[in-house]
Amino acid sequence: VGTVVHKLCELDSQQADWPTIIRRCVPEPDALTDDALAAIIEHAEAGLAGLRAIEAEHTIQSRHDELSVQLDLDTAQVVGEIDHLSVSPTGYIVVDYKTSDLEKQSIAELAEHYFPQLIAYAGALFQNDNTATQVDLALVFTDTGEVKQRSVTRDDNERLMNWASDQL
Repeated sequence: VGTVVHKLCELDSQQADWPTIIRRCVPEPDALTDDALAAIIEHAEAGLAGLRAIEAEHTIQSRHDELSVQLDLDTAQVVGEIDHLSVSPTGYIVVDYKTSDLEKQSIAELAEHYFPQLIAYAGALFQNDNTATQVDLALVFTDTGEVKQRSVTRDDNERLMNWASDQL
């Protein structure tokens, strides 16, 4: 489910085309039930609604999907892919879609688990852009549409990267 939801959010295609796209993305399209198709569509709708709500709070200059980033620390290198990156006049908005089953863990628990990943992305962005003053981080839980957000300033980033280097 997660890979297909990410693909739908990334493509920004017409919703009428989603069933065809979904069938192309699943390993066994003939085994896809109507309920499974509907669940994937609901997750993608929630993901895109979360993204639109986040972007409505900012002036967006450009958008990028599945952007590879690399954070170089003194003792390690962190590599990852940002699901969605929006560029604003002051920095960036990092959006990570989470398609987790929320029956096993709460959103608060999952957010605490996943925010370090997004903080590493913020570090990579600050490392590669000396003009950015802030990176807004958002986890969009596609099961419910709930969004958890944090902001990291350049000063916050320095402290976090020093801490991360000491831990590794």
